[in-house]
Amino acid sequence: MDANCFFSKRIENCNDKILETENDELIEYWQSVILPDLIHKGERALTRDETVLYIQNDCLCKRIKKAIRDDGSLTEQNDINFIAKMISEYAVAENAVIPDYVTKVWL
Repeated sequence: MDANCFFSKRIENCNDKILETENDELIEYWQSVILPDLIHKGERALTRDETVLYIQNDCLCKRIKKAIRDDGSLTEQNDINFIAKMISEYAVAENAVIPDYVTKVWL
């Protein structure tokens, strides 16, 4: 599998995971607010440094969770965390950061 296919597949995976929830509120929020914002590198997009921190620590970005909470569309913490994780996974693919989990060296 070439690198472009890998990254495209990861982004599709985020969309698929959102759709699999069958949660209309999450799906609508992702499609109408989050995805356009990510495509235009808006305030909900992770920086490269935040993306690397996510890969290293598997910790969701507090700035992103606050932005989601401040939108007021989602109130359940599990939903906020889920969208924050999908944003993080999207950023990993978008920034082409490939983790080497054995040595923690970033290619």
